[in-house]
Amino acid sequence: MTNLSEQTVFIKSTASIDITEPAAGTEIAGMAMAGASMTVLQVMISVFIAYYYTNIAGIGAAAVGTLLLVAKIAEAFSDLGMAAAIPGTKSRWGQARPWGLRLALPLFVSVALVFWVPENWGGAAKTAYACVTYLLMTSAAIAPAGIAGAVLGTNVTVNQKSRQKMAVLFSMLTMAGSVFSNIAVLKITQSLGDGYYAWRIVAVIFGAFALVGQLAQFLLTRERIAATRQAPSSAAPNEPRQTRDSGSDGATSPAPEPASTNASIKFQLPALLKNKYFIIMCAVGALTALDGAMAGCIVYYVKYVLNNMDLVGVLGVVTLVSMAAGIALAPLASKKVSAKKLMLAGLAIKAVTLAVNFAIPRSLPLFFGLSALRSFTGAPMMVYCGVFMLNTIEYGEYKTGIRANSLIMSVSSVSNKIGAGFGGALIGWLLGLGGYDGAAATQGALAQQMIAIIYFLAPLIASAIAFALLHLYKLDKEYDGVAAALKARKLRDAV
Repeated sequence: MTNLSEQTVFIKSTASIDITEPAAGTEIAGMAMAGASMTVLQVMISVFIAYYYTNIAGIGAAAVGTLLLVAKIAEAFSDLGMAAAIPGTKSRWGQARPWGLRLALPLFVSVALVFWVPENWGGAAKTAYACVTYLLMTSAAIAPAGIAGAVLGTNVTVNQKSRQKMAVLFSMLTMAGSVFSNIAVLKITQSLGDGYYAWRIVAVIFGAFALVGQLAQFLLTRERIAATRQAPSSAAPNEPRQTRDSGSDGATSPAPEPASTNASIKFQLPALLKNKYFIIMCAVGALTALDGAMAGCIVYYVKYVLNNMDLVGVLGVVTLVSMAAGIALAPLASKKVSAKKLMLAGLAIKAVTLAVNFAIPRSLPLFFGLSALRSFTGAPMMVYCGVFMLNTIEYGEYKTGIRANSLIMSVSSVSNKIGAGFGGALIGWLLGLGGYDGAAATQGALAQQMIAIIYFLAPLIASAIAFALLHLYKLDKEYDGVAAALKARKLRDAV
């Protein structure tokens, strides 16, 4: 038990002691612009990078798959590095916000370099160039920018309405931008001959979008929540030593201590391992990322199975309309049915529709109809999955007294990238196993079967596992009590 004089304000606010203060509209817009521009860039890369490397640059499919996996592993180390770097950042702008300014130009340059593979180099030299530039882009630019943006989001506010507004706006911008970008990529590249020059133009455009998004995030946001010093090892006075975890099995647990976001990683990591909901969402995120990476097989699917590259743009429009409708209705539906139930329903429907498409892979009406249904019912997953992850920060602080927001966002990003890495690698490995030849106008039956497996069967398995894991997540029912307890504790510690 500590004396009142020994207590410290461990979380401070530049505007109010109330950490539940909602974010301003400009802040939500700035965060959404940055997040959406980064996501659109990553979607473009995940959809087209394998096609660019195999069909334009002439690099072998198996080599491309291995590169994508190695890159994700390298990104994991970059994420952990940012987890250590951000809490130690000292700036008048805060801890995470300055990184948007620092990384804006490196993002632009690195994206351009990736799609600037020298045309006249030999196969080995091109592969080496691809390895260096792709690793540079992902590990030194995209990964750090993603972590900085995620941590900044946790430092702006813990207000649930603000987080959900940000998630909805982010989702809408991401969907619209992703569909527009996929259509634009094909229009630009096809009109310019689908060669080296065309893809360099695309890289410059998307790199510029990312640069603008980072600058908008830096200029429009502020950090309310910042660490000051490490928390004491004992509980504050009048804090009961046993509290009941609402919504749990009724077991009591030790009362948490005042939070510290400056605690070193060696103290944060054990606390992270006690955060059961964080572990669940990491696994769900990894499976979702694996699923998303395998969507990059769409280019191969429409080109070699459906025999019409223009269908990528048509599918994009169908996806946009369906997902936009789902996102618009998600907040309304969540007033009647919990967000978690909506997410579970979306995963179940996705698994069923993928099974049907895998069984009948060449039916255009069935493909577009079920794709639209998947997009519509998958909207809650897109909107609320990130919110569910953010909420584990407050749960971990409540349970352990350590607010490990930088580490949580970094480790969750690592798990996502491991999933995405395996998804990208499986595309290359399975295409190689199926005898895919990027220089051939048509592909054999085995290669086409592998394309169907990649695009339908593997995501089906991932969705089924994610459904089982998400069923174990109970924090959606417990969060209000957790947030109220944290607010009361911070008010008390400020006295």
